[in-house]
Amino acid sequence: MNDFLRNDPIVTISTSTIDKCAIGIIRLSGFSNLGDLYPLIGLDHKDIKPRFAHYIKLKNKDTLLDDGIMIFFPGPNSYTGENLLELQLHGNPISLKRIEKHIVDTFGFKRAMPGEFTYRAYKNKRLTLSQVEGLDLILNSNTAIGLDSGLSTLNGNLFNKYLELRDAFYQLCSSIEINIDFSEDVGEENAKELLLNAFNDLDKKIKFLFGQSRGSLNQLLKPEIAFFGETNAGKSSLFNKLLGDNRAIVSDVAGTTRDFISEYIQINESAFRLIDTAGFRETNDSIESEGIKRAEELRAKAFATVYVANPFSKSFSDLVKNFHKYDYVVLSHNDQKGFLEAIEKERIDLSDKNIYMSGLAGPIEPVRLLKTGPIGPKSENGPTEPENSQKIGPIGPDFGAGPIEPLLESINFKYLELFSKNTINIERHQSVIDDMYNNWIKIDYINNINDLGVVSHEVMSIKPFIEELIGVVAPEDILNNIFSNFCIGK
Repeated sequence: MNDFLRNDPIVTISTSTIDKCAIGIIRLSGFSNLGDLYPLIGLDHKDIKPRFAHYIKLKNKDTLLDDGIMIFFPGPNSYTGENLLELQLHGNPISLKRIEKHIVDTFGFKRAMPGEFTYRAYKNKRLTLSQVEGLDLILNSNTAIGLDSGLSTLNGNLFNKYLELRDAFYQLCSSIEINIDFSEDVGEENAKELLLNAFNDLDKKIKFLFGQSRGSLNQLLKPEIAFFGETNAGKSSLFNKLLGDNRAIVSDVAGTTRDFISEYIQINESAFRLIDTAGFRETNDSIESEGIKRAEELRAKAFATVYVANPFSKSFSDLVKNFHKYDYVVLSHNDQKGFLEAIEKERIDLSDKNIYMSGLAGPIEPVRLLKTGPIGPKSENGPTEPENSQKIGPIGPDFGAGPIEPLLESINFKYLELFSKNTINIERHQSVIDDMYNNWIKIDYINNINDLGVVSHEVMSIKPFIEELIGVVAPEDILNNIFSNFCIGK
């Protein structure tokens, strides 16, 4: 963090320095005089209109470096709160790096560190700490909902809730003081009613924030779907089927998958990580044993766990006893003769909405279709459900390649439902709210109503948490943790 305390002008390439692209952006901030950059941009500062696009030719003496667009944002009304210049140039990384080096070598700029532009915005009060954390969500979220949550936080929606919390806290403090020193002036009954209303209002706001911050951030922002089961149960075949690619090796040899493998898949606007784990079995192979151990660790943190079981396995009766430990069950080999008889023998509940079936061909369908018929508008034997317009596909050029599988549709619905109930998705905020809530519920207001000095002291114990949420208090380790996630140029 100490490196951020410098006052030097900074420069960086804000777009990709690896891949070629149409446009590349170089940003400069913290310079005191735009006229000092005349040899580079070739425009007199008197001819430059703030926040307007100007066509320029960048030069190193008589050598043309590039031509493009320049926009000048004078401080303090800029992103960083300082004089800021944005150069929109051709996107060849070689050209961009050459121009950046020329600016550093010739005009006294330092290369910006990751997050340094945003740190200056925070330092110069252009952004609150909550808004910075919202920006962190925008930059690093794997899901559209996480992105929306970051945008909402960046726009100050969450910060406004914290301001309301602070106002309710001060209202309660004032009400306590009125009851201690001025109850005769306002009337004892009115003073007590004012105190009770203020206490209930703050109580409601604290409990609301606590309820909004209960979700697992790892599960919500980087959701994982992990597949478990015995060796040769069909996990890898299911994994490949969902990806539409032979990513995992499929073999009749038990223990083929000895460590977990993973790939990302796009469901609508969210990126889920699919994980194929090592099959469970007794083994003397140390590598395979480690893979099984890692599979158990993944089960504890995955957003959705899927147990794959082969009804034709000799141990199927014992496998059924494990179904309750997982979110979903997929019964494999449904294209083999005797599949229905095999699962009916174990009294599998065909109405269980979390049990599916799969084979080498066809969709991964709810097992209830064995009795009700296929899903679709033309079904004659079972319920008619609307056609699904959602899309699924691997991350890449084939995004949205086909209709979503019923299993993934159910997982995605669960994800959307859970995220709608947990809108505070910043780890620091969750931790502070948790501590604030635990301190708040210890306040014995009822039994100390006649000793408001005690109540006042206890209520003040939550003030540091409110200040930390608003950003009045921002320890250096918090800032280090936040800005370590930022990329260069932001």
